[in-house]
Amino acid sequence: MAKITKSFTGDFDGFIRKMHKEILRGSYSASFSGGSDFAEGETRLAVRVYERPSMLSFARVCLTVTLLETAGRLHLTMIATGGSRAIFFRTDNLGEKNFMRYAVEAAERCGSGFIRGAENNG
Repeated sequence: MAKITKSFTGDFDGFIRKMHKEILRGSYSASFSGGSDFAEGETRLAVRVYERPSMLSFARVCLTVTLLETAGRLHLTMIATGGSRAIFFRTDNLGEKNFMRYAVEAAERCGSGFIRGAENNG
C-alpha cells in the first residue's frame, strides 16, 4: 500500500475536477470506478476511486482519492493498493507506487503545491 496526505488551500470543486481529468490523462490504462460526494454546512467531502492493471503482476491496482474541505482548508489523502496476486504476503507493490506517482504528479499540476514532501506511509 502507498499512502500520501497533504493539507493546503485551494478551490475544492476545481481541484477535484482537475484531479479526475489528470489521473485519467496521466495513465492511459486508468479507469474511473466510482465516487461519492457529501456536504454538511461548510464541510465537503469527495471520494474518487480509480483502477488500472499492474503490468508486472497482471492484477488490478486501485487508487482512492479523498478530498475534505473544512474551515477553509483542503485535506487530500490518496491511497494506492492492489497489484499483488499472493495469498499470504505482498509480492508486488511496484504497481501501487507507479499509480501513486501519477496521482502525485496530477495533484501538483492541480495546485496542491509541493506534495512529495507530504506524509508518505507507503
